[in-house]
Parts: sequence; C-alpha cells; structure tokens
Amino acid sequence: MLDAPSGASALLFAGVTSVALSPAVVLLATVVLHHNDLILLAIGSAFVWLLAITVCASFWWATASLGDGSRLVIAVLSGAPVQEASRWLTYALYLRLLRGLHSGPLPPAAVSLHAMAPSAVANGVGIGLMQTLVVFGDTATRSLLPGSLYTDACASLSLFAVNALCALGMLLVNVLLSLLGWLVAYPRRSRTLGGVLVALHLLASASTLSNSPLLFPADGCVVALPCLFGTVAATGLLTAYLVSVSFAPDRLAVGPPRVAVVRKTR
Repeated sequence: MLDAPSGASALLFAGVTSVALSPAVVLLATVVLHHNDLILLAIGSAFVWLLAITVCASFWWATASLGDGSRLVIAVLSGAPVQEASRWLTYALYLRLLRGLHSGPLPPAAVSLHAMAPSAVANGVGIGLMQTLVVFGDTATRSLLPGSLYTDACASLSLFAVNALCALGMLLVNVLLSLLGWLVAYPRRSRTLGGVLVALHLLASASTLSNSPLLFPADGCVVALPCLFGTVAATGLLTAYLVSVSFAPDRLAVGPPRVAVVRKTR
C-alpha cells in the first residue's frame, strides 16, 4: 500500500504542475471551454499530434543502432517537421469540415482573423496539453515521492522544476506557432512562413537538448532554459507583428498621390 504524499511533496507537485499548466488553464477557461466546437477541435488536435509523435517514434526505433546522443539529435531534426505537418493537417481538416457545414464556399466572415483566432488557440492548447502530458506527466507524478531530485546536468534546479519550465516553454511555443500558422502562414499558403514555423519549432526543441547529460554533462539547464524562453519571446514578437499587419491591411496599402490645387487670384 502506497503511503500518502507528505505536505512538502504535495506542495512540490502543486508548484511544478502550476508552472507547466497555468497558461493552458487560463486559455481553456477564457477561450476554449465556452464553445463546444473549440473543445472538439482541441481534442482532435491532440489526437493528430499523437499520430505525429507515433511517426517520430518510428524514427527513434529505426536508429536503435546509433548512440543515444545521435538518436536525440535525429529525433529533434525529424520531429519538428513532422509535428508542423500535423499542425497544418489539422488546419486543412478543420477548413474542410467548415466547408461541409456551409455546403459550399466559405463566407469571408467564417475564415476571418477574428473568427479563426479562437480556433488557432484551441489547436495550440490541445497540442501543448497533450505534449505536456506525454513529456512531463511521469515526472510530475514522481514529485509526489519523498524528497527532490537533482542531476549533474542541472545542479541549481531540481529535475522537476527544469522539466516543468521546459513543458511551459513548449506549450507557449505551440500556442504561438498555431496562431502564426492558422492566422498568417496557412491562409497565405506561404512556403517561407511554413519554413519559419519549422525553424522556430526546431529551435525550441533543440534548446531542450542541453538538458541531456549525454550532450551537456554539467549545467546544461543554464543553456537550455534561456535559449528556450528566448525562442518563445522571438516567436511571440514575430507572431504579434505578422498578425497585427494582417489585422490592419490598410497600413500596407498605397493611396493615390495627393494633388495640390492652386487657385489663381486676380
């Protein structure tokens, strides 16, 4: 029979889960849970992401003969494009569903930025929550055990805190990438912005590699966490700029030249 967790362990569990999940809880409460279609979209997005991770797992098993460090690098390099492809696939399936419900071409209001923004948030939250559950779920439950856990790869922070911060960073990146993709890149069918999505996802995932003792035997978190949250900041700034430009297309429009009228006086 398992003993009940101590008060310190319960506080540690509450702390790390709050760090990892607080943005998702806020977005669920303010955006997603008020609409049944967004709830279904978030669940569907999580399912599509699981399928993508299954594909990534096949690459992991296919490289079993390589060293663990090489396998980690290959997993990151292959995982980012596959996961971004699954994000686009969810968008394409969602648009097809909307067309089916409207029985014809979609009206402009149905695919406007104002209408698609909550759907993009639901997509990002669904992906981010599922990734947090898969990557951080086991570590979070272990925080209920007595004591804490430190590794040589990060002597200044516990393993639970490092993983919670990494889960938080990846959740934020997923929400921002969904906003950038659903509101700007996918409607424009821009290959350049699609490549930017993959590059940002790759940069965020590569940042977490520093936590591995196989690549950074000591104090890898000192490199990983600043790089990860620097990527979050860069993604947020780029998303905010491109979305703001899309919301205000008149700023880019060039008006007719002004003509000066000169009146002759006698």
